[in-house]
Amino acid sequence: MDRPNLGSSCASAVNEQQKEPRQKPGPNALGRLAVLLLTALALPALTTLLAALSGLLLLLARLLLAAALLLARLVLAALLLPGILLVWIVHNFSFFGSSRE
Repeated sequence: MDRPNLGSSCASAVNEQQKEPRQKPGPNALGRLAVLLLTALALPALTTLLAALSGLLLLLARLLLAAALLLARLVLAALLLPGILLVWIVHNFSFFGSSRE
């Protein structure tokens, strides 16, 4: 039996798929490096900005809560004041208006 010569077919396959030569660092590599450095510098700045904005949002939320509580107290006082005044007027009228004879 004859064996097929596999060694020559492998060698021809390697020759067909020749590797491209390695590119020298040029503008593309420098551009990628610049983008990488800018990204590395921008990330902490963005993190700090987001932290500051979240702090401002929390402060705004607390101020809105305080304003809402103050408004609720004012509304409650406005609703209770007429009732208190009415009770006071009726009490004074009945106390001073009635004769004790």
